[in-house]
Amino acid sequence: MLGGLGTTAGFYAAAQPFSYAWPDAPGAKDLRIPVAGPWLAVKNNGCSEGNPDCSRFWVWTRGIITAIDGMGQAGGLLLALEGIFIKTSDEEPVTDVPKGAPQPGTEAPEGAPKDEPPPRNLFIAPTPMGVGDSGIGISISGLF
Repeated sequence: MLGGLGTTAGFYAAAQPFSYAWPDAPGAKDLRIPVAGPWLAVKNNGCSEGNPDCSRFWVWTRGIITAIDGMGQAGGLLLALEGIFIKTSDEEPVTDVPKGAPQPGTEAPEGAPKDEPPPRNLFIAPTPMGVGDSGIGISISGLF
């Protein structure tokens, strides 16, 4: 629970200096709202009226970084909620073997499927993705 709250606080604290350094940027004041602020900032993302040389690259970059910050804050909150609501137990697992099942330590008959644990490899890869004629997005794929 504390890890989740710490994650949310860390992502929130990372966004604050940018909120105060560029207060005229669209959505900058939204970053001061925890968890929902980054999503409001993404909605309001764009060029400020006082900046005629606004680059679409920086608008997109700011939007992507703001969305990552929003995912970090929301993910930390979900971790904290998981710590509150998911039960954990210190009890030993029940190891009774039903009648007719092979006893622990005995080999399975020839040709029988073996119970192997699933692989513990986790792979996640963000990749750029084109959206429409001039848009860009991020796709996340992986092996779970």
